[in-house]
Amino acid sequence: MQVSKADFMRIYIKTRPKVIMIENVQSAFHKTGLNPFNPAIALRQLPAVPISTPHPTILLEFQTSQTLHHLQASIKQAQKLENDKSDDHLDNLQLIRTKIGKAATIAMAKEKILWHKIKELRE
Repeated sequence: MQVSKADFMRIYIKTRPKVIMIENVQSAFHKTGLNPFNPAIALRQLPAVPISTPHPTILLEFQTSQTLHHLQASIKQAQKLENDKSDDHLDNLQLIRTKIGKAATIAMAKEKILWHKIKELRE
């Protein structure tokens, strides 16, 4: 069933005073938790979706190493690519070197933070 804009306006004007009353608005505000404020009402309506850890979309050797084991694996991968004399791997080698450098910077920053915390604890 299609309703023209003109017909819609005629129907709307006729029904609005019957539907939009103080009692209906107050009831709607109460049922949605707006007045009195109760966000639990709205939150109960949300679907309960379990939160899962996202799977990495980048291969491990191209991620910044977070552990010594991963750093060692990245170094081995870089050495392997360095020994392969073809130009096919130069971009990958540069990316891995960048990630190794970033991992070193992160490790040094964490070491500095720990050093300051230890110093504070000794004082």
